[in-house]
Amino acid sequence: GAVMVHADGPDFTLLEPTWAALALTLAVPLTYALVMPPLVERWLREDSTLMSGTSRWPFVALVPWVFPLFFAGPPLLAGWWVRGVVTASPSPAARAVRRAAPWAGRLALTGVLALALTDLVTEIAEIYRLVERRYAP
Repeated sequence: GAVMVHADGPDFTLLEPTWAALALTLAVPLTYALVMPPLVERWLREDSTLMSGTSRWPFVALVPWVFPLFFAGPPLLAGWWVRGVVTASPSPAARAVRRAAPWAGRLALTGVLALALTDLVTEIAEIYRLVERRYAP
């Protein structure tokens, strides 16, 4: 949502009411975030038709997840490679990394969420400042 809301164009500064334009725009990523995880989980189950041997495209369910992550691909691939190296190692340091890795990923996602929400709130405040200035006498 933070990418879609911006104060530069007329979408949010000229359309009225401003809150409705913002709400309808933010409904798109909210719907995506609510619908895609359960849908992909269902598609990737062992007993799903998509993952059975009769399906020709078993990984088509990953497309909605991979496309938005296009620019995150190289870091994700690097993480996958590191995971393979650490998983193969029986050392105590590797075990510690295996325990800490999920939490590091969660922390990274929480940081991205915090940055996106900060940007979104800043943009919304700027939009309302521009709208207020337009209607000021």
